[in-house]
Amino acid sequence: MSISSVRNTDIALGAENNATSPKGTGTTPVRQAAADGLPGRPSAPPLELSSLQPRNSTLPGAPISPKRAERTAEGQAATRGPSGPVAGQGASPGLSPVADIVVRAAAIGSQLTLHASPVQVQGEIHAPVENAMQPLLELQSLCARLNAEQCAEVNEQLQTAIRASAHLPIDQKLLGEIVADVTRAPRKPLPEYLAAKTFKTLGQHKLQMKNDGEVEPSSRVYNSILPDLAGCTDDRGALCRTLLLEGASHLFEGPRQKQRRDNFKTVIFNLNVAESEDPFQWAAHLRLEALNLYEV
Repeated sequence: MSISSVRNTDIALGAENNATSPKGTGTTPVRQAAADGLPGRPSAPPLELSSLQPRNSTLPGAPISPKRAERTAEGQAATRGPSGPVAGQGASPGLSPVADIVVRAAAIGSQLTLHASPVQVQGEIHAPVENAMQPLLELQSLCARLNAEQCAEVNEQLQTAIRASAHLPIDQKLLGEIVADVTRAPRKPLPEYLAAKTFKTLGQHKLQMKNDGEVEPSSRVYNSILPDLAGCTDDRGALCRTLLLEGASHLFEGPRQKQRRDNFKTVIFNLNVAESEDPFQWAAHLRLEALNLYEV
């Protein structure tokens, strides 16, 4: 759905409300929904609707002529396009498009605050989070319908939810950076965002992943990142470990991607290097050798 269709839809709904309201107040369904309270709204802080409000709304109480209403409906039909509901969710019944955006953003924020690990426990067993990328995919689908100003408000809504979550501070920072990237244009496929974030988190900024003519990163590159991958995920919760696993897997696309992904999963979730082992990198290296995770 394009932004023009969002605005025109609210204009048309405002016209219908003006025509049927017994008090003639001209209250739009968006404002009425905000006044009555939206059923089933998650607990995340609500979005301010300043930039999400239609810009061409009529003044309260101002009637719309039949010809204007007809032109509005025709414009809506012409600009609606093939857009559908956000991936994984149906449209919220009874809500205007603007109110629906607010509800969906809040729902995404609630999903991102799940699987939080408020305290890192020594020896704690982690496992990958199923469908960890789904909230971010839904966020991408939502932002595809919005302009830059609206995306900025959605981003702020989610940043507030993340900061108020029980995630570790290091995980709050990573999630906040990913959400900011996803809501900012120009947009790329989600795995590319996660790969870039994983590469940055590894700290090997001068590492060249592939040389000209290579179909995948070499064994030398693969071996060199294993201790760093262990180090940058050891103090994280399950959700961010899973997102970094997805990013590492995308970095190593190629014929050996599946085997390498399985090895990355072991490094991130099952290496179990004790904090008392110092230096960490050397202890991780010994564990990697013992588990035969290096390529020859």
